[in-house]
Amino acid sequence: QDTYGPTPPAFDEEDLLAFIEGRLDAAAAARVRRWIDSSDDSRRQYDWVKGIYEELHALGNAAVADAPGVDLVDDVMAAVNGAGFGEAPPRHRRASVRRLRWLWVGAAAAAAVLIALGILWQWGPSEQPGAPVPTQARVPQAPAGPVEPAAPAGDEVRLAQHEAFEPLKVRFQESKKRLQDLDAERPAKAVFESTVPPDLSSLSIDDIIAARKSAGSDGTEWARLRQWATLTPETAAALAASPDTTPAVALGAAQGLPAEAAEELLFTVVGHLPDDPYVRFALARAEASQAEPPADALSEVDRLRSLDPDNALSYYLEAKLLLDAGDTEGALAALALAAELDEASAYSLESARYREQALVESGLAPESAHVLTALTAGMDEYNFLCDLSDDLLEYGQEYWEMGDVQAAQQIFEAVQQMGEQIEQGAALAQELLAALDIQRAAVDVLEGLYTALESVTGIEALTADTIDLVSGLEEIGSFFAALDELLFGTGDTSLWTMISDVILQEGDLTLFDYLEQLGLDVLLWPAGTEDAR
Repeated sequence: QDTYGPTPPAFDEEDLLAFIEGRLDAAAAARVRRWIDSSDDSRRQYDWVKGIYEELHALGNAAVADAPGVDLVDDVMAAVNGAGFGEAPPRHRRASVRRLRWLWVGAAAAAAVLIALGILWQWGPSEQPGAPVPTQARVPQAPAGPVEPAAPAGDEVRLAQHEAFEPLKVRFQESKKRLQDLDAERPAKAVFESTVPPDLSSLSIDDIIAARKSAGSDGTEWARLRQWATLTPETAAALAASPDTTPAVALGAAQGLPAEAAEELLFTVVGHLPDDPYVRFALARAEASQAEPPADALSEVDRLRSLDPDNALSYYLEAKLLLDAGDTEGALAALALAAELDEASAYSLESARYREQALVESGLAPESAHVLTALTAGMDEYNFLCDLSDDLLEYGQEYWEMGDVQAAQQIFEAVQQMGEQIEQGAALAQELLAALDIQRAAVDVLEGLYTALESVTGIEALTADTIDLVSGLEEIGSFFAALDELLFGTGDTSLWTMISDVILQEGDLTLFDYLEQLGLDVLLWPAGTEDAR
């Protein structure tokens, strides 16, 4: 037994060959992968068989053009049996012949040797049939003297990979250091606690603008803005109970209710807006966030998917619910389906627009509600998306600790892709920031996994991903700085209202392009800054 638990029982080499060719279903492939990851000896054995398979593949491709139209299997096996390697058990011989026959046509002499090696895979790369199998893992020994360099094969492949591993790790750590520096530059978030609920009826646009201008240097102002934009449970419950409340206002009110109360309200709204994907998403989200999700939560996710089949987020919600229920196979299947899509969205703009209507209904002036909602759009979704990714990563960690490296790796890599899909579908800076932070969290856990597996390709990919993350975080930092400069450069309420219009319709990530299209370049580049432009 090693880090990953006891080595699983031996299985037919037919499964290993099918695994190399990518023909196994998910469950069978996971079984073989667990065996490969179970010990260094299993890994060496797998590398050795794969190397032989690739040699056979190359020989077969080279010979197939000149292949005679006869079946040489019997002749080949006779050559194998007479080549001094001993008699292989009939079951293993038949399986090898059946799977690799197409590679041997027209190459009898070469195949006689390579098939013999294929039969011997079960004893490992250094033992012959009948020889005792060592009880401890084989450790490559350094040569006694200088030798001619040769193409690495078998165990040497692992050593060659290991030589490339450390330089890659250095590059990766350098990229991570830059990420840490960027984290340190981000303003700390503070929690604003008020003992008295805000009086929304007296909240003016000037109050909102003043808080937003202070938010860059004072984290409590961000918290204050968010508190203003969030209905208290009491206010939300009053709106929900009112007979005059419209479905749109109810959707905004649900955002201020505890999960179970929100679920009850959203069931009512679904009857009025059965084909609105946001309604289905809000209901599925409320159900999934409960300590014990209701039995029909998965059905709600299915309904969401039928309305918005290109949104990968439904699959991640489904995977989380299935993991909660202990259905690992179903969860991994959902993550595999999510990987086939391009984008993921938490419907942040729709959420903001419904919340604006609820704020107006609760007493906030329409102009103030418009600006306040635009400036805080996406904040709740940022938290939801990061919480969902954290839940999935925690499950991945649990599987890794239990020795199921295959499941852990699939979950970690799926979360990283989730971040990439959110990035592709983002309309708001808060969504984009969530996407980058999710990818950052996935990179951290994948670093540990790939390091434990000494995966050169994994660390190579992570290095490139981290460099992209650094670039993405630098760009969004520049965006926030430019947005602050734009907002702080004016006290004109009409401009704030116009900017809010754009944000709530199209998102803030396209704001600067939109202003340029309108010919409002002077807002972006005031007089005297043409050279900088």
